[in-house]
Amino acid sequence: MLVAVTVGASFLAPLRAGEKSGLKLGEKFEAELSESKSFNWHTGVFVVGYTVEIPMTLKAGQTVTFSATVVGKDRKVAVGLKDPTGLMITGTKPLADVKSTQFTAAEVNATGTYKVVVVSDRIGPFSIRAVGPASEELEVKSLEERITRLRAELAEAEAKLKTLKLKLDKSLREK
Repeated sequence: MLVAVTVGASFLAPLRAGEKSGLKLGEKFEAELSESKSFNWHTGVFVVGYTVEIPMTLKAGQTVTFSATVVGKDRKVAVGLKDPTGLMITGTKPLADVKSTQFTAAEVNATGTYKVVVVSDRIGPFSIRAVGPASEELEVKSLEERITRLRAELAEAEAKLKTLKLKLDKSLREK
């Protein structure tokens, strides 16, 4: 019985921030906020709260939307993004949102490892997800759309050619 409870509890326990290699597009990241830090937020406001920084590799020009949620009554949350040099470049308003928040980092400047900063006014679990097209995905989508357009143009040209040949064939038989 004790083993079942221990094993069950291990599945329920959220992951610690250091147990994962980082945040990846489309994957949910769960951890526990337990370390208090203070730093300068992207708005120039000095923020103090329970914080974790999660590494995420991004490519220059990539756009990513972050959605974070915390557990607990009236708990506030904010999310920011630090560039590869450690400079906080964008994010939500500091600790303005209750329970969940979302923001989009549009077209990051450089390829490299960014830090996604999650901060709350209280300790406890959180989850975050990052979504957005990778540059290869955008290129694939663009090429697929181009091929679809070209196939439509080709079908239209073939139909015109067939009509012209029938017309020409008919006029030659009438002579």
